[in-house]
Amino acid sequence: MAVRLIALDLDGTLLTDSKEILPDTLSALTMAGEAGILVVPATGRPLSGVPEEVLSIPFLRYLITSNGAFTYQYPGETILRRHTIPCHRALEILEYLDHPGLLTEIFIEGRGYHEPETSRIMNDLYRGTPLENYLAGSRTIVDSLSGFLDSQPMDVENISILFLDPEQLDPSYRELSEQNDITVVQSAPRVLEIGSAEADKGKAVSELAGSLGIVREEIMVFGDSNNDFGLFDAAGTAVAMNNATRELKNHAHRITASNEDDGIGIVVREILAH
Repeated sequence: MAVRLIALDLDGTLLTDSKEILPDTLSALTMAGEAGILVVPATGRPLSGVPEEVLSIPFLRYLITSNGAFTYQYPGETILRRHTIPCHRALEILEYLDHPGLLTEIFIEGRGYHEPETSRIMNDLYRGTPLENYLAGSRTIVDSLSGFLDSQPMDVENISILFLDPEQLDPSYRELSEQNDITVVQSAPRVLEIGSAEADKGKAVSELAGSLGIVREEIMVFGDSNNDFGLFDAAGTAVAMNNATRELKNHAHRITASNEDDGIGIVVREILAH
């Protein structure tokens, strides 16, 4: 079957390490759009953290954020799908995560919130890197995450934890994964992200495709990290970048070049040629 929908992770996949889209990759995606193929970014980032370069992709109509918590029709940012963690449950999770060495952030309505000490440490960690501007444009500092939620109760789309000590990650992952009302994914070597049980990139892509009359065999996806497993399960063709984790490569139908070497463009131009 011909490909009708291409879903793309951002960091490490569509975006280079300097957080840009390669011109050849953008050209290939533009040709895909011209051919009537839907190009759908599917990211762990909140809406406020999606680069303008991504939002400016020609023919962009849909956007999936926060690991599948939200699906937007674009432009206009109309919410088509929303699965969040209730405020009281988010407070319980924050209490569990209240340990030294864990930097916790919450994401609400497309924006991230963290405490002053977390902000200071993360700014130090990412100063001078491409992520510095991403943090500055997508985060708000609050005195206390639990106090913030108590004062204005709101559902949470995502909770992100950066482990300063990587050895703390696996025990936390195992314990959190036993709770059936949340989804826990590892999006980076020291980062866990917690969402609603229905907050999954693959579920979001499948629901969007189903609403448009697109079947699994007509979906192609690209990813690089372990939070892309659900995305791969939703696709007829799952493509791992050469820079992807070993686990994701083992889950892929094929492997392409890295995010620095036009990996997406190579595959997209190939399917357009057939």
